[in-house]
Amino acid sequence: MGTPRPRARWLWLSSIALAALILGVLPTWQTSLSPAQRNIAVASAPLAGETASPPLMLASAVDGHRLACQSLHTLSCRKRGVTYDPTGYVRRDVQGELIVLRELDAIVRKHPDWTQEQTYDELTREVYRPDRRRRIQSAFLWVRKTLEKILKDQSGDAFNRYERAALFHRLRKVKLELPPPANIYADEPDLITKNGVMFESLPNGTLRIRVGGAYLSTATSWFNLVFSMAHEFGHSIDPCEVQDAKIRVQVYPKLVQCFTQNQLIRANTPEFVCGVHDQVSEAFADWLASQVTRRALDEFSKEYDSHQLLQATVNAVKDLCDQEESLDATEEVFHPAPQVRIDDIFGAEPGIRTLLGCPVKPYCSFDTL
Repeated sequence: MGTPRPRARWLWLSSIALAALILGVLPTWQTSLSPAQRNIAVASAPLAGETASPPLMLASAVDGHRLACQSLHTLSCRKRGVTYDPTGYVRRDVQGELIVLRELDAIVRKHPDWTQEQTYDELTREVYRPDRRRRIQSAFLWVRKTLEKILKDQSGDAFNRYERAALFHRLRKVKLELPPPANIYADEPDLITKNGVMFESLPNGTLRIRVGGAYLSTATSWFNLVFSMAHEFGHSIDPCEVQDAKIRVQVYPKLVQCFTQNQLIRANTPEFVCGVHDQVSEAFADWLASQVTRRALDEFSKEYDSHQLLQATVNAVKDLCDQEESLDATEEVFHPAPQVRIDDIFGAEPGIRTLLGCPVKPYCSFDTL
């Protein structure tokens, strides 16, 4: 719809102010920061001294699975430290931003005579290293292939061939934009120091996904990357995006009605309407990303023991917990609450519940009647 749809929570704390706090340089305008902003910056600063612990601090893995079945949100969000699975870790969003800002400061101190363009070019090369770019590109391709398979596997009652072709076309139209060079993000230069994987639909018809530089330090877990990428891909075919593109998908109103009946989204009107304050797009993107992530978890379930599988499941949505610390009070205007996103959308996905040994609950599907 021509506007960015970021998944991550952009913390409304300027990079300059945050860098000053990191370095102990408190400018005269620091009083403009709210107490909440100062608390988050100060609490997040000592990265080196933070204890990196697994997400489960329970008597046994059995207890972890039992709690996951009751509330994956509680299991995922009660630990604020770094959490690990066999493929990587997930940090709090603000920690990834601090790491990139420290890298930026080191470059500025080492090359005080460089222009801003030179500085950002060097920062981009350090942040978007070839190995990181390859991982992002691999996730992009894997997620797109998996989404196409999900659509292909739906019955003829869900989509007719014209609808299916239109959705396939939009998925294949999405392109991944990654630096370097830094000028790829010239219209959004702060993205290099920010968290987030972001889908954008531009007025000229371009559909693109961009990845904030700080995200590469925040999350290395394959499962978090898959969920994040799938969520943003999901926006390319979400009910409001396709409506804006003048594409009619007959099952979508019924699907949104199911979301409303299951209290996944706020009921804005009796009918399916996309508006300024609707939660349809974000709930749909979470719902579709949950199905993609389940397939990633299923692929690895044969190699992981039950505890590792639970850690991977937690890490897939761990960063959704950060919404509760967000300084952006409008976040839940567009997104369902974190507990709904983690428990009722992701944690209720039938395949995920089966993998965790949880009883399956009713769940919305493309075949929703």
